[in-house]
Amino acid sequence: MRAVVWYKSSVRSRIRPRFTYANVVSTVCLFVVLGGGAWAATQLEPNSVGTIHIRDGAVTTQKVRDGTLLPIDFRPGQLPPRAYAAVSLPGDFDPERTKGVIDVVRVDGTSTTTYCFDLAFVPDHALANPFLTNSAVIGTAVAGNDNVAARCPQSHRDAAAAPYASSDGSPVAINFSIVFF
Repeated sequence: MRAVVWYKSSVRSRIRPRFTYANVVSTVCLFVVLGGGAWAATQLEPNSVGTIHIRDGAVTTQKVRDGTLLPIDFRPGQLPPRAYAAVSLPGDFDPERTKGVIDVVRVDGTSTTTYCFDLAFVPDHALANPFLTNSAVIGTAVAGNDNVAARCPQSHRDAAAAPYASSDGSPVAINFSIVFF
């Protein structure tokens, strides 16, 4: 009777007992890849990789975590307004053409009239346009960035707008729309 040798047909016999070129190259590549990532994680300074180091199109929507971008990271017109209002001459606002504005107060000063806004947030930017007139421009100021807001009551210092005439800089009373970002 013949003896059956099982080790030749087993899985053990399929693994070569010596190193091959493929085994060596794959092991070296594994250490190079893992070592490079570890080096980058331990040797690079925080925030040292900037815009010039990133290829165009490398950062996609899927790679950006929700809630990490700020309004300043976007160009004008890329974000919808957070609040807007249609303001009339006495300082009232039209509820049907208003969103996100809690209240508006008109403050008459010696040199100008200021419209002060109470919002649910403090905007980064504001843009205002007059209704039905080509002779007036709206000067807008976000609270904390301009002296215009200093004339407002404490509860209405989120943003302020001061209308003035574009031709001579004199104050004017006009209806206007304002958008907050």
